[in-house]
Amino acid sequence: MRFSLSPPPQKAITSARLTSPTKNSLSSSSTITTPGSNNRSPSSTKTTMLTRNGGGHGTSPTASGSGHAPSASAAADDEATSDYNQWLHAMKLVARLPGGTPPEFRRKLWLSLADKYLKSKNVNWAQQREKCFCEEWREDDEELGIQIVKDLHRTGSNLCTGPAGSINQAKLKRILLGYARYNPEVGYCQGFNMLGALILQVMDKEEEESMKVMIYLVEGVLPTGYFYGSMGGLQADMGVFRELMQTRLPRLAKHLQRLQGPVENAFEPPLTNVFTMQWFLTMFCTCLPMSCVLRVWDLVLIEGSDVLLRTALVLWSLLEENLSDYPNRTHTGVPLRTERTSTTA
Repeated sequence: MRFSLSPPPQKAITSARLTSPTKNSLSSSSTITTPGSNNRSPSSTKTTMLTRNGGGHGTSPTASGSGHAPSASAAADDEATSDYNQWLHAMKLVARLPGGTPPEFRRKLWLSLADKYLKSKNVNWAQQREKCFCEEWREDDEELGIQIVKDLHRTGSNLCTGPAGSINQAKLKRILLGYARYNPEVGYCQGFNMLGALILQVMDKEEEESMKVMIYLVEGVLPTGYFYGSMGGLQADMGVFRELMQTRLPRLAKHLQRLQGPVENAFEPPLTNVFTMQWFLTMFCTCLPMSCVLRVWDLVLIEGSDVLLRTALVLWSLLEENLSDYPNRTHTGVPLRTERTSTTA
């Protein structure tokens, strides 16, 4: 069977499956963490990060588990799910190759993942599209629009500059407002402008496709409560990351703690939070060159948000030598700024 970067059709082709690898042979290597499992606690995520135990991506139980012979439709669904999981596993391997995901295919990859997620949630997209992109102005839209416009000028993306800058800003505003309509509980949060701008750029300025990927990212990949309310999902990730720092980078973790001093009864957050929280909220859009950011995003969308933790660990490990030379907290920002300057060149 000739390898294809395109996702498999819903109905499997028997002749193609005769020459394709079996599901068991693929799953015997590394497994994939399900992005849909987006509730995380420090203890459970630390275990996940260290052992990389994963489930399927969008998998469903087979009918044979009930003791009854599967129906034709159930068998077809299982076959299609197996094909999709094999394709997803192949995409994970491609994303990890030195060249990464081919740029010309990234749009199709992201959209395929988003479509699969929306289908798994039984989203009536035609109805939601009408709701999100309705031209009629709603009661809450004015306040949301004001906040979105303020942030659009701080996006910092090439998408919002140049001759087409105003047109692209209008597209981005419609996407961000549309998501706030789709999920009023989350609404619009600061940082969405950077996420939306990158998605819009990869989706070749297609607003509907960008909206799908935005929904998949916020609701299907990142932990619940990452951007709104008490930001419990983000706080959990920060707790997990501090534990990982102590486990993987113990010398640096102790050095940062010495620089800051005791924090038990202080209002000052840990030094790791000061920088890492911004990395997570923007998914590294503000601190890495675009080629690196896109590779991180590919893996986040395929494997799940644990990739953010692994990426942050790599960055801190690269900074360890520079940070160890700074004996007091007043200079801790210097090597971080130097690192960002060198990586964005």
